[in-house]
Amino acid sequence: MNISGIGSTSGSWPVSKNQIPAQQTGVDSNSRINIPSDELDISPMARMMAELQSIEENDPSRADLIARIRDEIQQGNYDTDEKLESALVKFLQQIQTDNG
Repeated sequence: MNISGIGSTSGSWPVSKNQIPAQQTGVDSNSRINIPSDELDISPMARMMAELQSIEENDPSRADLIARIRDEIQQGNYDTDEKLESALVKFLQQIQTDNG
């Protein structure tokens, strides 16, 4: 059995670039192509979140404080009577200032 190829191939043709003159395409060879540009809008909330994250990452003492507080919350030791009283005093002072 002799297989000479798939389908009939009667010669080969060289591959070449299309040579249509610019005058026939209607395109001025000196014209510039306007390439659209991408645009990104970042909301003010996203900017604030990025700034807060940057502060947290760049301030090791703050990162340590946050880690300690997270541990206390997980262990159930974070909410104490002193902290609750302090928060209520600040809350009542804020209400008096706002109404006052």
